[in-house]
Order: sequence, then structure tokens, then C-alpha cells
Amino acid sequence: MGLYGLTTFVYQITLWIARLAYLNVLWFVFTLMGLGLLGIFPATAATFALVRLWIQDRSTPVLRKFWSEYKQNFIKSNKLGWSVVPFFATGIIVLNWSLGSTSSISLVVTVLAVIGLIVVSFYSLYLFPVLSHYNVDINEVYKYAFYIAASYPHYACGIIILWIIMVTGFFYTGFLIFFFASITALIFMYGSEVVFNKIQIKQTRAETV
Repeated sequence: MGLYGLTTFVYQITLWIARLAYLNVLWFVFTLMGLGLLGIFPATAATFALVRLWIQDRSTPVLRKFWSEYKQNFIKSNKLGWSVVPFFATGIIVLNWSLGSTSSISLVVTVLAVIGLIVVSFYSLYLFPVLSHYNVDINEVYKYAFYIAASYPHYACGIIILWIIMVTGFFYTGFLIFFFASITALIFMYGSEVVFNKIQIKQTRAETV
């Protein structure tokens, strides 16, 4: 790698760090603007939308785009996000009970709870990427996310493993608070884009047969 290539590489890394740090600040501020509970999912949807543009090497005024996506998807993103929260909450409560129980069925309940949480995680992983990538209504978002999670579970597994590794690394280095939302969106969106491209290629081939 020559001097120019090294300079370009360093510039791109620095640019992405600055982008992700700024985006994480916006996520936090706009989450608070929605009083936390109502702001977290619209802010998350806006974060995914911007990360998708950056992955595609498309530039846009960050704050203006974030605000636009926040407003546009306020209701839809809240419906998406809060629709899966009860499933996670139920799974965690059941798992917590089974781990502390001496009942004869606790092992079975533990296994079922873990499987349920994995399934919901795989499904939830694709909700906001689908919302950002496809121009469809909320019912179609649910269907697309379910189809992708069921058809490509190995990709979801890889994405989650990578996310756990990255979050753990950021946590132990003390940088997690500055990058949590944005690095999560980057990992989930990038992995999802790989899957979306595979689906597009498969559909194109089917149409040409």
C-alpha cells in the first residue's frame, strides 16, 4: 500500500469514527426528545436509514436526514419496536424463573425460553433494516423480516455473534457509550444489506429463467 493508499485508508477510518460518534449523539438526543419510550425506536429507525446511505457511499446532510426519517417513521417505528418488546420481556422473565427454579420441568422451560429468545432476536434483527431498505407498509415489514429470518438464519447468527464481539470490545475499552447505537446499526444494516443483495440476485435469476 502506497502513501496515497494509506492516507485514504486513514481518512476513511477517521471519517467513519466521526460519523458514528455524531450519529450516536443524535440517537441519544432524539430518543430524549421522544421522552425516551416514544423516541427510542424513531431514533433507531433514523440511525439505520443514515447508516444505509453511508454503506451505499451516498452522502446527505446528516441532521436534516435524521430529523426527516425520525418524523416520517415515528408511528411506524414505534409500532415495530414495541410489538416485539413483550416477546423479549416474556422470554427473559420465563428464563429468569426457570434458572432459579428447582422444578422438574425447569430444564425444559429453560431450553424453550432460550430458543424463543433466539427466534425473536433473529426476527427483530431485520425489522429496522427492512424498514430502511424497502418502501413497504408495516405489515409487509413484518412479512419480509419473517421470511428473511427464516430463510437466512445463519446470517442472523453471524450478525449477532459479530455484534456481541464488537459490543464487548467497546465495553471493555470504555467507548461503548459513544458508539452503542450507531455501531449496532452499522453491524445489523451491513449484514442485512448482504442478505438483501443475495435475495435480489436470486429474484433476478428467477425472472430470467
